[in-house]
Amino acid sequence: MDTTRVLTIVGMGLMTYLTRVVPQLYLAGRRFPAAFDRYLRYLAYTLMTSIIATSLFFVGAKFELAAAPSRGLALLAAVLAAYWSRSAPLGLALGLVLVVALPWLMR
Repeated sequence: MDTTRVLTIVGMGLMTYLTRVVPQLYLAGRRFPAAFDRYLRYLAYTLMTSIIATSLFFVGAKFELAAAPSRGLALLAAVLAAYWSRSAPLGLALGLVLVVALPWLMR
């Protein structure tokens, strides 16, 4: 994996962490409104999806057009599996298996 991709993933992970931790530090001991609590709960999942999608479809600044259909299908299946099972690790595992298996099956 090239340095640019690693730095992008680490930077996005750091931003994800900061957007969840900073409000909790400043609002420690207080109850969050329900909408803000939902925002913080789902923010990690949306940011993780953006990191994964960026890693799936781009190499450097180049979009991988040939791999996009199988990787898009794997991403969709992972999101649906995580939604229906209410288990992010299950969706992540399914997506990983499909990213590896679909190009091999579509030959």
